[in-house]
Amino acid sequence: MKFYLLFPLGFLIACSQEPSTQTTEKMQQKEDTSGKNQEIENTIVDLPESETTAPEQSSKSEEKYTYRVIHTENIGWGYEILEHESVIIKQIYIPAIQGNHAFSTEKDAQKTAEFILDKMNNNIFPPTLSKDELTYLNVLP
Repeated sequence: MKFYLLFPLGFLIACSQEPSTQTTEKMQQKEDTSGKNQEIENTIVDLPESETTAPEQSSKSEEKYTYRVIHTENIGWGYEILEHESVIIKQIYIPAIQGNHAFSTEKDAQKTAEFILDKMNNNIFPPTLSKDELTYLNVLP
């Protein structure tokens, strides 16, 4: 019975104490850091357009995955997904449909590769395609 009374009392005393100086310093550092980030963000936003780099150039070099459209003789169009210049997916047929049907145009293969690449760059694994997504992309034969 004494234990049941002492436990809540000890808990209340521990919660009512002020945070230690180490905890207070960490909280102040977090506040200081967030203030610095806000200043940096404001500085970036305030730069004139002529001093900024084009987002396409910087984002392409930072992306982990890329693609290339391929043409296979007597089959048709397809694509390859690359990770640091190494082929990790070679898709010569349209996925998610029955049979072996290649993409009929280079543009269809490109749209599909870009869709898969977007999934992978957003950490969606495995980067599968459904028939509905292929319909949305308008690439079905």
